[in-house]
This record gives sequence, C-alpha cells and structure tokens, in this order.
Amino acid sequence: MSKEIVFEITINGQSIHQCNSLALKQSFNAHHEFELILDQDALDELGSHDLEHSQEYIGTNITISFGEKQTDNTFKGIVTEVELDQREGAWGCLIVKGYSPSYLMESGANYASYEQLTLKDLVNTCLKNTTAADIELNANPVNKDTIEYICQYGESGFAFINRLSAEYGEWFYYDGTKLFFGKPSSQKSIDLIYGRHISAMKFSVQVVPSSINHFSYKSTDNTFLTASLPSQVAGATSYAQKAVKISNDLYPIPVKQHSAIRICDRSSLDTYTKTHKAKLAASTVLLKASSDNPEITVGCFVTIKVPKTTGIGYDDKGEFIITSISHALTGTGSYSNTIEAIPSSNSVIPFEVPRPLAQTQMAIVTDNDDPERMGRIRVQMLWQQDSPQKTNWLRVLTSDAGGTDAVSKNRGYVFIPEVGDQVLISFRYNDPNRPFVLGSLFHGNTAEGGGPENNLKAIKTRSGHTLQFNDANGHESITITDKNNNIIILDTSSSSITISAPENISIMAKNIDITAKETLSMTAGTDISSSAKENITVSAGENLTQHAGKDASLAAKNIFTQAQENLTRDAKNISDTGQEISANSTHKDMKLASGKKVNMQSGEKVKLF
Repeated sequence: MSKEIVFEITINGQSIHQCNSLALKQSFNAHHEFELILDQDALDELGSHDLEHSQEYIGTNITISFGEKQTDNTFKGIVTEVELDQREGAWGCLIVKGYSPSYLMESGANYASYEQLTLKDLVNTCLKNTTAADIELNANPVNKDTIEYICQYGESGFAFINRLSAEYGEWFYYDGTKLFFGKPSSQKSIDLIYGRHISAMKFSVQVVPSSINHFSYKSTDNTFLTASLPSQVAGATSYAQKAVKISNDLYPIPVKQHSAIRICDRSSLDTYTKTHKAKLAASTVLLKASSDNPEITVGCFVTIKVPKTTGIGYDDKGEFIITSISHALTGTGSYSNTIEAIPSSNSVIPFEVPRPLAQTQMAIVTDNDDPERMGRIRVQMLWQQDSPQKTNWLRVLTSDAGGTDAVSKNRGYVFIPEVGDQVLISFRYNDPNRPFVLGSLFHGNTAEGGGPENNLKAIKTRSGHTLQFNDANGHESITITDKNNNIIILDTSSSSITISAPENISIMAKNIDITAKETLSMTAGTDISSSAKENITVSAGENLTQHAGKDASLAAKNIFTQAQENLTRDAKNISDTGQEISANSTHKDMKLASGKKVNMQSGEKVKLF
C-alpha cells in the first residue's frame, strides 16, 4: 500500500524539486539515517565523472518535509556522504547520505569522568562539548538523583548518553527536529485503521525470563543490599501481565545479578529493580506494520483500529508508541512506511547496549586526606590528567585488612599511598564506575634497588623512616632507622643487636630484667646514675670491685658491712668519727698496733678495764 504525498527537500538552502527515491529510518536510541537518490544535475554538472561540485554539500544541513496535503512531517539532518553512481554509459545519479544532527556527537571514543551531576546535567554537558550543541534538547528524565561518580569510557558522547538511557530506563530519541532525553510531557496521537492506513500487521507476545534478584554493596557502611523483581508491573497491558506471569511460572527460581549502576542505598536499588522489570515487561509485546500514513513519527502514539467482525465501526486494539519507522518515497511522490511499536503504557523503552569493559591502568594520587577517615584516596588516571577530573574516594587493596573484637579498625597492613605516587587501578565487575586501587608502582624517577643478587629489601616512609632487610651472604641483618639516625641493628652475621641514638634512649616498663650469659658492661662518657624508691641490691658470685678515680661517697641512715671471713681497709689515712664508736671482738683477741705511737685521748677518762 502506498499513497501520493507532497514533499520538500533543501540541502544547504538549495531546494531539490525532484528525487528518484528517498529512504529515511528513524528509531529510538539511534541516529536517524537517510539516503536520497537524485539525478546528477540536481547538485552537479550533467556528464561529470567526479564530485567536484557536489562534494561541497558534505557537512551541510538537509531538511526533508513531507505530508499528505501539506508538509507536516519534518526531518532535519546532516549530509555526511555524496556518491556518484554511474553504470552502462549513463550519466548516473547522485546518492546523498547522512544522519540526524545527533551524529555530531560521534566525535570518537572518548574518556571523561563526572562527579555530583544528575542525568539532566550529564546530558547537557555531553551535548555542550560537541558541535551538536545547537540541537534543540528537551531533557526531563524521571531519575532526579545526583550521581556521585560516573565515567564515559571509550565511548562517543552519543554512545555514553545511550548507555545512560539503557541503564536508567530513560527515553532517548530524536523526533526529527528535537532531541529528547526523558519522556516528553505530551505526544502526538494518530488513529491507524487496518485496511485503510495499514496494509499488513504483525502482533506478537513473547515470554522473557524475569525472575531476577539484584544485589549491590556499599563499602562506607559495609552494607550488602538485595532486591527482588516485583511479580507484576504497574500499568502493563493485559498481554504483558500475562507474559510476565507465564515467565514467572516457567522460570520460578530467580537468578542473581549485580546492579548495572552504582547504588547508594536500598531505595536506589528498589528503583533500579522496578525499572529493570518494566523494561523486561515492555519487551514482551511488539507490533509491526506497513502503512501509508506520512504523519507517523518516531515517538508518537498510534491507536490501532480494526473493522468489527459484525456490524459497522471499528474495534480499538490499543494504543502504541512508535519506536522505529522506515519511510520510503519514490520520485513520483508515492509513499509508504514500516513501523515497530510497543504499548504506550510502558514507561520504559526496551533497549540494551554493551557495557564498556574497563582495563587495569595507571593513575597518580591527588589526595589522601579522606574526610571519612577510611584510608581512601583520590587519583587521576592518565586520561584525566589534563583536566580537573579525578576519581571519587577509592579503597586501597592491601595484603591483609579487617577488624577483630580486639582490634576494631586497621587490623592488617595499613599503608596509604602518598600524594604524587603512581598507582595501578582496577575495577569491580570491569565497570569503569567502580574503580579501586590495586597497588603502587615505582617509575624511573623513584625506583632504586635490585642488583645482581637482589640482597636488599626495605620499607621506607615519606620522612625517611626505614626498615631494611639485608640478605647478603655473611652480612645478613635487619636495620631500623629513622630520619634523625636513631638506629636498631639486628646483625645476624655476628649474632648481635645494636641500638644507637644521637641523643637519648629511654626504656620504661613495670618490670625490666636484663640478663647476660657472660659479661654485662655499662660505660658512660660522664655520669652513671642509679636510683630506686625502695631498695637497690648488688650481688656478685665472686668478686665485687668498685673504683673511683677521685672520691667515693657512701651515705645512709644505717650502714652495715659484713664479711664472712676478713674485712680489710687500707688507706693512707683512715678517720672514723661518730657520737659513739664501738669496736668489739666476740671470740678472739683484738689487736691494736701502730708503726709508731698509739695515742688515746678522751674528753673525760680513758677506761682500760
């Protein structure tokens, strides 16, 4: 079935009054494509065998308008290719091809990151950064949440927005003149009657597995989140509800899938799960038809009507939204189209795109002052380093991490990379929006070590504190050094430990026990001082020698000197002074002898017996 219509075509402001054929394909989540076949002299010189003149139209605007009585349906696009097709000696024809202006967002695979933006902000930002900024945009997504961190990863601006549409269940399409992200507030509605406007029609219902449990994890509060798909979908047609019910019966055991997007709380996971269910339900019912109505546009509503089997009038078979339409126009103005549509009650368009897979890559640490004090860092990957872009706060992989009843925080190996360090980034589920720090890397300006036998291993902090392990044969040791040259050396080769400090060494404990199997030696450059609040005991198994270069003083409330055999005092002069002095021999004689005289003097009397 086809219909004669009127059309207008202008390329770069030049009107095209005649064409051999026109094909225009328009779909949700895709660039619109057109192919226009013209006589050679429409844009070039007749008989020319090159594209000298017509090539000038590449990159220019094209407007195609058509309709039954007036040109109500308009498409604005960009010419991207001009082809000269000549055969069998004929002058041939020009084939003009192109896309909707959304194609200007296909500037190439790009890498960019965004923080604290809504979906609307993201779409506006992506569009603004391309030559497609002049496209009239209507961005009104259902999801209003602020997204903490998200990446455009090896994707064009259009592919990135397309992925946002698929992951968040938002409408994304070009209606011929405007670009929509989010369902528009109102849409054109058209009645299509089978046998009058529709020559052929296929209506299908299919079963789609929809028993799924989604899960996610929030590390900041160590929360594992789960959500199950609802058994039914609000607003779905009876066909869709029936298909979903049968699907639940056929696939009663739910599968487990992680959420495709980052989830911040249980409410976000519930919303994501409901959106995913609505998308599955929307894919169960599909209408395909051939029509001659030129008013139909992608995104418009159509009500399908069929003649009553008895009586006069039409039965209403439901309202559908056009998700794809292919227009065909001949040079004589004969028009037809083919359409695909789903029930208009669907809130989500069933559309999926492959997710980008993030590869392990290098980054530079830009911040380690975690406001939540969780030991996280922020980094810039190589593709972020010529801009203010950086990651969100990332966890750092370590060889041991956790907590116990005795150690609630920081049990394990705790080393936070320093600002300016080079680190290696990996991604959970290979998702570019879920990075974490895999480890740190040395480079040419920071690396040192190795050697033929690789003897030295070390841990060194920012200020120079060092723990060094030496495995050299015959020189094995462990050395702890700080920036002030306080040193502890465990010398394996000599079986000794050396502790040294430029200033002071202090040892404090409730009890201290120092034991030497052979010799204990203490030497001081000036003084040695020992004190105790109660008792000091000095004991020797054999001899006890005390020596002073000058004076030796012994002072106490009472002094008791005892020898098991002999007590000898030898000095040039000995002087004993006391208020009372007693010398007593309990068992044998007492001898008092002098090389000269013995002088005895008393303040009163001297009593000998």
